[in-house]
Formats: sequence, C-alpha cells, structure tokens
Amino acid sequence: MQDPNWSVKELAELAGVTVRTLHWYDEVGLLSPAERTASGARRYGLAELNRLHEILLFRALGMPLAEIDAVLRHPPVARGLALRKHRDALVRTRQRTEAVIRAVDRALEALHEGGTMSQDELIESFRELKNAPEHIREHHQEHVDEVVDEWGDTEAFAVASRRTSQYTKEDWAKIELERERTEATMLRLFRDGAQPTDWAAMEGAEAMRLHIDRWYYDCSTSMHAGLAAMYESDARFRAHFDDRAEGLAHFVAESIRANGERGSAQGDERATEGGAAEGG
Repeated sequence: MQDPNWSVKELAELAGVTVRTLHWYDEVGLLSPAERTASGARRYGLAELNRLHEILLFRALGMPLAEIDAVLRHPPVARGLALRKHRDALVRTRQRTEAVIRAVDRALEALHEGGTMSQDELIESFRELKNAPEHIREHHQEHVDEVVDEWGDTEAFAVASRRTSQYTKEDWAKIELERERTEATMLRLFRDGAQPTDWAAMEGAEAMRLHIDRWYYDCSTSMHAGLAAMYESDARFRAHFDDRAEGLAHFVAESIRANGERGSAQGDERATEGGAAEGG
C-alpha cells in the first residue's frame, strides 16, 4: 500500500490544526515533513500523521512542546507509560467531577419537587462533595446564592433552571466533557500562538457559545460578548482561565468578541445581498 502523501494544508485540515502550527512544529524540530518538493513545499506521510497524533494527545493533556519533544524521543513503551500516567490523573479528576454531579443532581431533584433532601441523601451529598477538589466545593458554596440574587429574575436563569432540572447523570457527564474540550481547544490555540481573529480561534469561541446555547439558555453572540467581559473583569472567572496559562482569559474574551463581529459582518453581507437581489 502506497504511503499517503499530504500537503501541509491537507494535513492541517485532517488534524484540525492550523498550517502555522505545523510550520512551527517543523521549525522547532517537533514534526518534520517526510520530504520537500523542488519548490520547497512540505509533504507528509503516514509516519508523520502518527507522530502528529501523539503530539496532539500530549498537547491535550497540557504538556509544553519541549516536554513533548523529550517524551517522543523515548521508545513506544516509555511514551505509553507517560500517556498512562496522564490518563490515570484524568480518570481521578473525572471521578471527583462525577461525585459533584451526583450531589448536584440530588439537590436539583429536591428543588424540582419542591422539597428537601432526606437525612440520608444529605449525608451522602456531603460525602461526595468532600471528595471533590477544594476549588469545586468553594465555588459551589460561594456562588449558589450569588447566582440567584444576580440572575434569578431573568429569562436566561429560568430557561437554564428548567433545562438543567431535567438532565440525567449522563447528561451532566456529557456537559462537563464538552466544556473541557472547548476550553482545551482554546488553551491549545493560545499556546500555539494563535490570534483571536484567526479562523480557528473564532471557531473555538463559537463552540463555547454553542455549548451554553445547547445546554443552558439561548446565547446570542452579543450575550456571549457580555460573558467575555465578565471573563476578564471578574477575578474568579479570569483565574479559571489564567491559572491554566497567563493571558488565556484575555485571549478567550477577544476571540469571543471577534466571533461576534464576524457574525455581524456576515449578517450585514447577507442583508446587502438580499437588498441587491430585490433591487435587481
């Protein structure tokens, strides 16, 4: 079977990264093309595709490029051990998150039914929250009353409350996984040096907006821009992003605003085209 032969653009589209990212990986010696054409164009084969897959796996785990380069210099067994170590950490995080989700589910069920949890349910809930990370428990304690005071009389809060009260444990697991993926994408783009106005960054911001729109409440691009301002101005939201990478909150906010401006521009173009068609 002939080895596949992809151009840098084709490989970028296949892997969901930017051409600039592949250029950078080549420059730092992390992923070199299989060959270069007479004109200097990069061409990649199956071996490079496999290597890129490993690179992106480690990037999704938050590893810096220098560390990835060092890991990839080891034989497959050692690389497998590194992946296993990170996977085990992810499983522990998932287990703690699922415990919190179970506690939230019980509270939502009680609130939906207009009652309170039984003594046994309360005891079990405390046990599960006790197993959660400290920042999760603090966040839960700090923000429940604040959210109700601030947003309790809004339509968005009513819609979100109605939707979330019907979610199953499986739904909450999907929600958390989807949120983690959207934020991991933005983190990867930021670390790769993307600009907020890059297509990939705006698509990442759009994925964040659609996550809110799909699971919580109708979230227009203008409403999303309001959330972007909060991501920057509220120290707690800013820390949520910047604790992963300094400056990430600003990058996410700017990408959200750029995505909103892109949507407005597209709307203006459609309106202009429609007017021209009517006039013609």
